[in-house]
Amino acid sequence: MIKIKLDNKISKLQQILSLLLRITNKLFLIFMEWLSLTFRNWKKLDWDNLDHKSILIIRHGGIGDILFISPFIKKIKSKSPTTSITFMTRINYHELTKHIEYIDKTINHAWPNLFALFANDYILFLDNSIEKDPDAEKKNVYDLFAEKYFFQNLTDAEKRPVLSAPPNILELPHIQDAEIIIGLQLKSGSPIRTPSQAFWLRTISELLQVFPNALIILIAEHREESSSQILLEKIHNLHPLSMICNFAAYSRSINDLTSLIYMLDLVIAPDSSVVHIAAAFQTPAIGIYGPFPGALRTKYYPDNITIDAPVPCGPCFTHGHAPCKKLHNDGRSSACFDQISSADINKAAKILLSNKRHPYYSYLRYSPSTVSETARHRRTILQIIHDTTGYDLRLSCGLDLGCGGDPIVPEAVCLDLPAPYTRCGRNPIHFKGNAINLSWFASDSLDYIYSSHLFEDFSAEEQDKALSEWSRVLRDKGLLILLLPHQQRYINVCLNRNEQPNEHHKFAEFSPEYMQNLLLRFPQLTLMKIHCFWDVIVDEYNFLLIAAKQQDVKRSINQTMKG
Repeated sequence: MIKIKLDNKISKLQQILSLLLRITNKLFLIFMEWLSLTFRNWKKLDWDNLDHKSILIIRHGGIGDILFISPFIKKIKSKSPTTSITFMTRINYHELTKHIEYIDKTINHAWPNLFALFANDYILFLDNSIEKDPDAEKKNVYDLFAEKYFFQNLTDAEKRPVLSAPPNILELPHIQDAEIIIGLQLKSGSPIRTPSQAFWLRTISELLQVFPNALIILIAEHREESSSQILLEKIHNLHPLSMICNFAAYSRSINDLTSLIYMLDLVIAPDSSVVHIAAAFQTPAIGIYGPFPGALRTKYYPDNITIDAPVPCGPCFTHGHAPCKKLHNDGRSSACFDQISSADINKAAKILLSNKRHPYYSYLRYSPSTVSETARHRRTILQIIHDTTGYDLRLSCGLDLGCGGDPIVPEAVCLDLPAPYTRCGRNPIHFKGNAINLSWFASDSLDYIYSSHLFEDFSAEEQDKALSEWSRVLRDKGLLILLLPHQQRYINVCLNRNEQPNEHHKFAEFSPEYMQNLLLRFPQLTLMKIHCFWDVIVDEYNFLLIAAKQQDVKRSINQTMKG
């Protein structure tokens, strides 16, 4: 009896503390809103005086709103690397800000950190910068921020979120069997921007008729697992052979969400954070919009198609968690999405997938313990090869050197050491030996040679021998395709991640310029393209080199080198 009374008292005490915490947080939000309105021009940003200065950026959330700020943070750091940037946000979003490389420090959006207002040279109050600004109904957010807060224009290409490549690969069912992976975010942060389950059931049913071999991933938070499971079971009743995955059962963090978006072939989502994460990784996305005009939100996202709800009451620009007057009976979804046609969604999906995919993108999908560099960039690599040369590697006779069981395409012939340096895939090794000696292969016999993170391990003498030998076995106009690290960027990334750099890398100056100069000694190889992945993804060090044997038309490196 005494124990029961004690447990009841502890429970009541916990409830009281929880209530006090919510009240305290609410008061802090009100106070910060007052500060932002009253002192908006206090410690105003000065672009001509950034060196060795400190900036405090304040935005309590959510994910999309923080991502809107990220390209400006990158712009500041690009102009002045010595500038220190502190980001104040709710603790829920600290995991997200870790993946915005240019933020030096993240602090909690709470009373104890108010001293930061006086400890920094410049302050940017961005709470309610969208919600309570009528100009947000007329202007794109990036344009609004450039004009009112950061006083610095971005190029159209810069107006998209900046995120590091996700740190982990997800183990999800059906990955190996799917030709296309499509993710659908079932709900947004508020009821007015959330479609009903009936809408999703209709949309997914029609998607599966168009893409019967697709894996459909239902994207929801872990706490929504039960409602997502209900939808999954309804889909399976209608399409017993379909491949459906309830991501809520696997998702535990923002890291998991960004990793998923990074690996998808297509995202379909309401006005939400997922649309903006997809833009950061150039994952094709269909945005379905109710309260807001989609084109206004995604104006600068080239891989995005928006579909607005054709209703007379929209767009209403309702923010926050206020319900729609025409809310569904479930109290959790908006009726305006019911006016969006599944045919329009399917049409947009065909356009985006035809633009970004080709049949040979159906590579092996598995979840190895070690993720290869090839796996991280496979889709982009294949896209660049196709756009640059017209090659379909799956229809070509080629060799992958040092693949570790994960070749660029499953059809590649695989060569690795008898005891491979690493094992990151399940494909068999066809030839075991040294990549510099390809005596198994006749001269002028291969359409391409691909290698990832091998060439930088060779000495100068070995590099010369390798290029000579690889040139020998390539047929006329055959391709040499190398995925390589920029050594200094690689070291910096390792330091940031607290990891030990690979000791086998031979040259501190290894870079696109190093390779460009090296190829000048091999006139039989014409440089076609160098693509630097760090132009698109923060926290990246890889570059892709494509050269052709005896190419008829030489292209200027100034025209083809990206970045």
